[in-house]
Amino acid sequence: MPPAFLERLQELGVPSPMIFEISDLEGLRRTHVGVLEFVAPEETCYMPYWVMRQLQAEEGDVLRLVLRQLPKATFARLRPASVALHRVYNPKELLECGLRNYVALTVGDSFAVESGGHKYGLEVVELRPADAGSIIDTDLEVEFATPKDAEVAASRATSRQGSPVASRAASRQSDEDDETSACDAGAGATGQKAKKVFGGAGRRIDGAVVMPRGEESDSEEFDELPWKKRIPGGVKWTSPPFGIDIARITGEAPIGHPTAASGGGASSSSGAPSGASGSRSATAPAEAPPRVPV
Repeated sequence: MPPAFLERLQELGVPSPMIFEISDLEGLRRTHVGVLEFVAPEETCYMPYWVMRQLQAEEGDVLRLVLRQLPKATFARLRPASVALHRVYNPKELLECGLRNYVALTVGDSFAVESGGHKYGLEVVELRPADAGSIIDTDLEVEFATPKDAEVAASRATSRQGSPVASRAASRQSDEDDETSACDAGAGATGQKAKKVFGGAGRRIDGAVVMPRGEESDSEEFDELPWKKRIPGGVKWTSPPFGIDIARITGEAPIGHPTAASGGGASSSSGAPSGASGSRSATAPAEAPPRVPV
């Protein structure tokens, strides 16, 4: 403000802090601020950008300044512009540091506080005991309202639910639920299974039928050898040695094997005549120990 203002205020004996009400000429918008310095040119006031925005004023506009004595504020409800403020570790410290440059609050004020290189927007929703109050040397109780972006998201969700498209979708879903309930009730009365919307079976690439999970075919019987359906040609042997020729592996045929030699045929020596009366008894070979196929 100009130095002439300070001289006039000192003549009147105005106590500190000096708080002024700034408003437009119509009195539609207003806020309250203090004075930083009295060094401005005559008939000129330098104001912060947030004050100009609050009053919707531009550079060169004429505004009204009135000296006011405001009561000390005891309660304030602030609405954050974003939910990011709730992620701050210590909101109390944020407000103590951010409001240090302000001397008064007015209902409807919108300003920003800075912390950690980030700016957090705030709006004054409620003040007690009056719509404007001083915050110098006072114990101020602060309460946060629902952030603006959260209110916008909630209103959009409500509008989508109330839209004609959502109403038609809800009506269609209700009709489908009614039809399903009616089908279930009819099936329960007749003792039959209720028909499912996407019931049935699929087929693999090889043409085999694949039943849905959790469902079993009524015609399918218990199979003791289910792997038969998975091996081409099926399983040919179900008992040891499972089609394995042990003679070809060990070189010795077990007793009873078709390739085992019989002991009834004895050949004569090369020096004995063919008609010799002497005979030689055939001795059976020692029985080989049984081998267990692996």
